[in-house]
Amino acid sequence: MSFWDIFVKVWQVRTSIKIQESLEESYRIVKENRETPDNTAKIIEELNKKNVSWDEKINRNRNMNDKKQ
Repeated sequence: MSFWDIFVKVWQVRTSIKIQESLEESYRIVKENRETPDNTAKIIEELNKKNVSWDEKINRNRNMNDKKQ
């Protein structure tokens, strides 16, 4: 094989690898973006539960402090 043939083959392989990596990255990004809205409702629900629990603890603590004074 001549230098030029080897050069072209190497270039083709490198280009093919770059294309494959680009496709895999695009697929990963699309998958992540699709999963995020699906999880949003669950995340908001969990945050609301924790916020209610936190508010109850704060109010309980405030009521205890008010009774002590």
